[in-house]
Amino acid sequence: MYTNQDGVLKYGSSRILTPNSINGILQPDINYIVEQGKLTFSNYLPLSGSPIILQFVIIYG
Repeated sequence: MYTNQDGVLKYGSSRILTPNSINGILQPDINYIVEQGKLTFSNYLPLSGSPIILQFVIIYG
């Protein structure tokens, strides 16, 4: 499980958004659960030490 506190601030990490506020997913959602402020892997765990990138793009307009 990863939470907002696990982000790396020097890379400009932001908060983990709720699934209702995003409209695109690149990986099958059977592998993870996204909740506000939390990312949990459900099936396949990444290797220890692997970087985790959860990217959100917000378009206003």
